[in-house]
Amino acid sequence: MTIGDLIYKGYTGTVECDHENDCLFGSVQDIPDLVMYEGVNLAEIEDSFRAAVRDYLATCRLEGRAPAKAKPRVRRDPAHT
Repeated sequence: MTIGDLIYKGYTGTVECDHENDCLFGSVQDIPDLVMYEGVNLAEIEDSFRAAVRDYLATCRLEGRAPAKAKPRVRRDPAHT
């Protein structure tokens, strides 16, 4: 079940609930690399998301490659489509 999105340094991450394992998890969206994170509550998932973005950026620097640019997400109001 998707709960919502997180935003940090221009990157967007999902928040999903895994009822079977009693945890939250997500991934950074709109980049070619797979960057995932998890937590047991909203505060922890936010911290984990931010740490994952920082780690992604640091890994790109260490590998000498430019990180994928964060793409802004545009939300559309269903009433106006």
